[in-house]
Amino acid sequence: MVPASNDDFTFCGTLDLTSGTTHVRAYDKGRSDYTVQYLESLLQATTGEVLLIWDQAKWHTSKKVRKWLDKHDRIETHLLPAWSPDTNPMEDLWRELKEQVAACLERSLDTLLESAKQYLANLSGKQALRTAGLYIN
Repeated sequence: MVPASNDDFTFCGTLDLTSGTTHVRAYDKGRSDYTVQYLESLLQATTGEVLLIWDQAKWHTSKKVRKWLDKHDRIETHLLPAWSPDTNPMEDLWRELKEQVAACLERSLDTLLESAKQYLANLSGKQALRTAGLYIN
């Protein structure tokens, strides 16, 4: 069973297409201020330039997020076509996470969140790239 209040948290995440490393944070909902918090955590977790390719969710394209991005030249962004999750490799990881964790466990939302975090923490770079269809071997 999925908890009745299954919209109580959402994940923001990125997949490094060169290493398979993921950077994931949980937030209450998809909102611009959480996107900014996530981007700040991404800058702290990385060095050098970041090329961010993401979908056109309103919390990615909002005025607040665009204003923040204008002040941080380490991140270059490109938008994927609207309504095309099949073009986003991270969507494959979210799907796998749902199949392996969310859909298989009857737990409280807090326990489900911890299980999802643990699943992602244990995912190797090769596994992440393979799941995203970017590594064959």
